[in-house]
Amino acid sequence: MKIYVAMSLEGSISAQKVLEFNRIASQFIELLEAHSFEIVNLDTPEVCSTVLDTSRDPRFAEIEKCVKTADYVVCLCTSPSVGFGEVAWRAMQDFGVPGMQLVPEVGIILPELRLHIGHELCSVKWYDLLPEALNHLVKIREKREATVKHIPMLQFC
Repeated sequence: MKIYVAMSLEGSISAQKVLEFNRIASQFIELLEAHSFEIVNLDTPEVCSTVLDTSRDPRFAEIEKCVKTADYVVCLCTSPSVGFGEVAWRAMQDFGVPGMQLVPEVGIILPELRLHIGHELCSVKWYDLLPEALNHLVKIREKREATVKHIPMLQFC
């Protein structure tokens, strides 16, 4: 299953908070890879940045490409995350790619965090530790694989 880990950070945060968030995001991506998920993230050295969503950022076309390529989009919603980001969210809707927002049960979340509770393309899951967040995705992958295995064959007369 191909996963795009989408992240958009609040614009006025310190470099230290960006580094801490990148560390957590990198750990999560390593967990995904260790469980045979294919990551389709941006080809940039940092996991995420604080670039505001404007049409002048050349990475936006790459974000859309990542979403279109992915089977599923995941967003870590711990501070300083503000959610999927406008470009990724718009691409998810345009291409019909489902996603999940992972929100920590304990910790800080920003008031600016945009949760898409109740939207047909997005589920919101709360987690305590990163491996627990990973378990949500493993269950989704297992359901998808079971669905694919049990498609009835059509018979033509």
